[in-house]
Amino acid sequence: MVIGTSLSHSASGGPTVATISASIDSAGAQYVGFATLQNKGHNIQELDVLVKKCLEAFYKATKGAKPLAIIYYKDGLGEGQFEDCLKYEVGLIRQACREMPEEYGEYNAAVTMISVQRSHHTKFYVDNPGEGEGKSKNIPAGTVVESGPTSSIFYDFYLCSHAGIQGTSKAAHYMVMHDENNLSARSLQNMTYALCHCYARCTRTVSTPVAVRYAKLLTDRARHWLKTLGFSDSGSVSSGGSTKDQADAKKKISKVAKSLSHRMFFT
Repeated sequence: MVIGTSLSHSASGGPTVATISASIDSAGAQYVGFATLQNKGHNIQELDVLVKKCLEAFYKATKGAKPLAIIYYKDGLGEGQFEDCLKYEVGLIRQACREMPEEYGEYNAAVTMISVQRSHHTKFYVDNPGEGEGKSKNIPAGTVVESGPTSSIFYDFYLCSHAGIQGTSKAAHYMVMHDENNLSARSLQNMTYALCHCYARCTRTVSTPVAVRYAKLLTDRARHWLKTLGFSDSGSVSSGGSTKDQADAKKKISKVAKSLSHRMFFT
């Protein structure tokens, strides 16, 4: 099962939206999504609850199969947050596996956690302009850089998975924080690149795995839901709406209609 998460912080003091998107098929092409509210922070504070919902959706969609491996793409982490996030969130994923219903039996999936960063200033160019793509002569889609501007401590790589349409293409930076599946470097790179090919909104490859993209789409939708519940972007209650308690808003945002629970309603 491939999962991606996203956080959307309020401008000043309001609740933070935390979302998750997870694949529920063997091809990593069909996804479900769930949202919740939390206090500001870089960790998904109720990741165990969200992962359990995803595991239950996977179990139902596959008629009783359980994912033996969980590949987790974490978006938006700074380097100083790696260690804290790793201990906290991997622990919650393991807890979610342990707390699954009895019908699952004794269950503990192997977890691989990968940080995805796009907010960096590293850019790559082709040595020979004749090998570049498009008007801007960008590096070809699928280019991997695993030496040079990479870490000497952790395994990381840069992958430019999309073909630039305008301007200079910017590769995403992937840091492998934890790997219980013992995936080879080539397997990680190929898997990550493949997961950039199945975005429902277009027929082109995208810059990051679709699980991360879908989680971001869901945060945008959840922000809109908050406005309809009376919360402004600043966290205050809008003048036209009735007073809304954050706990009540969290309950409403966390609930997905049964008819939509296995559909990609957020795309």
